Amino acid sequence: MGKYINNFEFTISNNSETKEKLKSYFKSYDFEQVKDENENLLFVKKWSILNGWKFNPLNWETKIDIKLTENNKVIINHIVHSNGFLTPIAFKSLFEKFLLNLEQFVEFDIKHKPNNIQEIKLAKEKVFKYHGILILGTVVGMFLGIIISNATGIKLLGTVGIIVGTIATEKIMNKYLENNNNLQHRI
Repeated sequence: MGKYINNFEFTISNNSETKEKLKSYFKSYDFEQVKDENENLLFVKKWSILNGWKFNPLNWETKIDIKLTENNKVIINHIVHSNGFLTPIAFKSLFEKFLLNLEQFVEFDIKHKPNNIQEIKLAKEKVFKYHGILILGTVVGMFLGIIISNATGIKLLGTVGIIVGTIATEKIMNKYLENNNNLQHRI
């Protein structure tokens, strides 16, 4: 399923308040700050067993490494892992806008909550849709498994149908999402 990896940077005019604004921004989205050394910050969301049921992609396992440079640049390395079912690449629009809103907040004090709330809402709708497709694939696999099981008399094939339906749907859906998002990014 891969990871979403993005390197983002922007220039700031006032370096004195930047660190506190960065901390405030990520704290408002429940990121845990695990490092604050010199001009380096690290924010994370840790993996949990419930990741597959977290519908907000901002709550998936994430690492945001930030470096403040002497020439007034903020350099961000952003990594998001899958929720166990969906590729995070399908939500790159959310992640990119999340960082653009960060830049606007840090540099110009523009409120970020309304824009991020809208982006999160759209991402959650996509997660629900993709989970629905996954459930549909599982049900189709179950029915095919039952049909094959009844035709052959081998009961185990019913269970195999469920597993194959789920895995095949997940693989096909994620491949489609990765290809679709990579094509959009190149244009």
